[in-house]
Amino acid sequence: MQELTSAILGEDALRNQKNYLKNTPKPDKMSVKQWINRIKNINSYLPLMQLNGRSFTEEDVIAEVIPKPDKMSVKQWINRIKNINSYLPLMQPNGRSFTEEDLIAEVISKNIPAA
Repeated sequence: MQELTSAILGEDALRNQKNYLKNTPKPDKMSVKQWINRIKNINSYLPLMQLNGRSFTEEDVIAEVIPKPDKMSVKQWINRIKNINSYLPLMQPNGRSFTEEDLIAEVISKNIPAA
């Protein structure tokens, strides 16, 4: 089965899909909830694209998929992070949102350079 998948999708399918998720911003006309569902859907197929392929964890989604401040103002980015954080429980069974303290420590402070 893996040989068929590789033949149809190509050897780089997993890397290409992860790059797509990392580099494609939320469309302006798509709600955050729709965008999270889209990420969740694509993410669920990642393990099928390659032997031992893995989907992104919730932490990976925050760190690698959500746009960084250089693509928008810091205030817009923080508001987007807080909004997306509210949808994290929808991404996986028993999923959870970050607490405000964890959100600041694990996401915001690691992605915004010190002044």
